[in-house]
Amino acid sequence: LVPKNYVRDRALGAWVREQRNAQKSKTLVTGRRLCLQSLDFVWNVDGNVLKWNEMARCLYHYKESNRNCLVPTGYAEHKALGEWVKLQRKTYKSGKLKGDRQRHLES
Repeated sequence: LVPKNYVRDRALGAWVREQRNAQKSKTLVTGRRLCLQSLDFVWNVDGNVLKWNEMARCLYHYKESNRNCLVPTGYAEHKALGEWVKLQRKTYKSGKLKGDRQRHLES
């Protein structure tokens, strides 16, 4: 995640801000959007989005180690992960899981 005021590389921070603004105003070229999405570009720096992305990364690592996404609710190594997976399944079944999140989990 590159914050908009990235101190180490101000030009990169400014560029990231421009991409986010273009996406928000729907002026970002489709090819560029798809390219950035393939890099897991974070469009919204909302704390909830960051937390969701972090949990999705944890699930990815769990899947790499266990070859499945059947995280038990009492998973000792990451107690919150099992509950988070349970919530994602419940949200999906109710039809309320956002399309981008569903695509991310299915990939």
